[in-house]
Amino acid sequence: MPTSNLKYYYLLLGIIIGIIVSALVIALKNIKPKTDKSLINQIKLARGDKALFDLLLPLNMAGLDAVLEQLEANIYKNAQHKIRKKDIINAIKFEHKIN
Repeated sequence: MPTSNLKYYYLLLGIIIGIIVSALVIALKNIKPKTDKSLINQIKLARGDKALFDLLLPLNMAGLDAVLEQLEANIYKNAQHKIRKKDIINAIKFEHKIN
């Protein structure tokens, strides 16, 4: 009879391992990214609107939409919008505080 109980022990072990793995995956997904200091340095060091646009576009932050539109206008439509890097950095820090 001990072999019939063995499969239940394996079942229980599998369920426990599944719960642990699920908890780890959920915990890793919920880790909040810190404000990336290297990102802020990259923004400060960005030379030109195109470099700044390429840096900010992948971030996908709602607070940067207006800045991205102005940068796009500067690059492709020869507009002359003044872009303040300090405002961009503050928007990124603010966005990270909310999330």
